[in-house]
Amino acid sequence: MNTKKMFDCSGKLKYGFEKLDELTGGLSAGEFVVLGSRPAVGKTSFALNITANAVQQIKKAYHEKSQRPGIFYFSLEMTAMEIFARMPAEEPRSDLKTIESYPIYLELNGYSKLTAEDVKVQARKVQEKTGLVMIVIDYIQLMTGEINSISRELKAIAKEMAVPVIALSQLSRELEKRPGKRPMLSDLRDSKSLGQDADTVLLLNGLEDGSVDIIVAKTRNGVTGSINMVFNRDACKFSERGKQ
Repeated sequence: MNTKKMFDCSGKLKYGFEKLDELTGGLSAGEFVVLGSRPAVGKTSFALNITANAVQQIKKAYHEKSQRPGIFYFSLEMTAMEIFARMPAEEPRSDLKTIESYPIYLELNGYSKLTAEDVKVQARKVQEKTGLVMIVIDYIQLMTGEINSISRELKAIAKEMAVPVIALSQLSRELEKRPGKRPMLSDLRDSKSLGQDADTVLLLNGLEDGSVDIIVAKTRNGVTGSINMVFNRDACKFSERGKQ
């Protein structure tokens, strides 16, 4: 399937957050993105917000359900219902028939091991069947293999399949000892290669007022910077200031 119309004239899929898209230029075909934070800050919810925004772009571009390309979401911790329960509140979250109509393919590996080769094989099947616009992996430290190798392989998959690959990552506990506890590129856990291989690195920093800074720590196609977002934990929804 031709998925080119999912990307704008510059070859970009949008994150769906105006300021983040302005800083990064959006999601490029073939881009490897690392999304990192300490536990309980909201990285899974943020990844699912990006996924939900991509779903809306798919629905807008393809009116016929049978023509819609997919998003492949690999979860190594949660069930399908747990994943959809964390979708933003305006998305239907409890109707199984509605969930099954989403252009999202789930690979749940809570009780098994996932390798980079598994990602490639399974995503390739979806790409050949329906077309594919994005891959999300939650999260990279739970995959089987050495992180440096996994990082290189995921980057290669993004390039080969010409889709953005977003890999969630834990951050080092050491940042908890730092005054202010603001994450940096060097905090990516278990591997310096993650920061080196990634085209874009987004780091989440939870603040005392409940908001979250989205730090663009690295980007090859835009500029670094920071965006403060409101995070409604009950609705699992991230919003830019003034756009709740």
